[in-house]
Amino acid sequence: MNLRNLLGAIALVLVGVFITLSGAIQTQAAPDKEKDKTLPVITELRTDPVGDTNAVIRWATDESSDSDIKYGVDSHMNMSGPRDTTLVLSHAIALSGLAPQTTYSFCVTSRDESNNKAEECGTFLTMAVPPPPTPTGGGSVRPTRATLAGYSFPGAGVSVELRALPSMKRYAAETISTHDGSFQASFDRFPAGLYTFLITATDTEGRMSSRKGIRFELDRGEAFSALRVVMPPTIGLPQASVSWGDDLVVVGYAMPRTGVVVDVSGMLHEVESDRTGAYRLAVDSSRHAPGTITLRARSAVVSALGPDYSPSITARITASKAPAADIDADGSVTSKDLSAFFAAPRDLTGDGRITIEDISVFLSAF
Repeated sequence: MNLRNLLGAIALVLVGVFITLSGAIQTQAAPDKEKDKTLPVITELRTDPVGDTNAVIRWATDESSDSDIKYGVDSHMNMSGPRDTTLVLSHAIALSGLAPQTTYSFCVTSRDESNNKAEECGTFLTMAVPPPPTPTGGGSVRPTRATLAGYSFPGAGVSVELRALPSMKRYAAETISTHDGSFQASFDRFPAGLYTFLITATDTEGRMSSRKGIRFELDRGEAFSALRVVMPPTIGLPQASVSWGDDLVVVGYAMPRTGVVVDVSGMLHEVESDRTGAYRLAVDSSRHAPGTITLRARSAVVSALGPDYSPSITARITASKAPAADIDADGSVTSKDLSAFFAAPRDLTGDGRITIEDISVFLSAF
């Protein structure tokens, strides 16, 4: 039997084994998921921070699960959401529009991919409303006033712009977020009309978040307080090009000690920021085909305004470290490479000949 006939015979055997194993794996996977009756375990339930009209509820689970909440005054939990269906380990929901100096009860729930539901409950007390500033000049004029408050990352340079519509007249303010990432900006004595807040945050490395906008209308003498906004994280790449198989490192800043969900070309990864708000994620590039990939990040904190992603960035994965058996250079050795190899055997050892050693090299990578 010559080498080509030998390769053909081996190919038929391998294809049969491959199909059999694939069917067995798929057959086994379905019942396993159906048999999963284990509830997620909720830990580290806490309320931090709490303001006069807002609070952030945080918790963790031992397996990836969604995030939901019901809450209300005392034991009457007649309010719900916002819900986040993303399956994560670190959970946070921002509540706003609360009554000052009021005790609230709440229950958080998390469901895993098999719809097993876990629940934990608690209470928190909102703070009293801070006293109004002492009026000057002895007048009783109620000035038009707009206040924006929210969360970013510690030490962030927050740029807040109040823009009139449709004239586009601008009122600007700059502030620095505190040690817990909170910030506030106020505007006084401007004409009544339709306005929008435009907010961006810049981290200590000079990376900017995506811009967040809030539109509102204000009559003369009214006051407006924006919802407690959660600013998107920043994102960056120390190295924008890596060889296939090497780690692609993603860095940035988000709310401190909060989960960050990083979307890498549709594949979600999760990491938690430290007390400074910094996060670092190492992505295994071998899980992606060589070429250009797109990355973006968002905080695991969900508010009434919904989650916002960071600006999108791109990275390049080169095929220089792809295994020789990856004939179609898609980043993995599959049945397509098997068919291609046995249709036209390759010199995988680089010795200038096609021998049984080349078969061994291919099979070790398959």
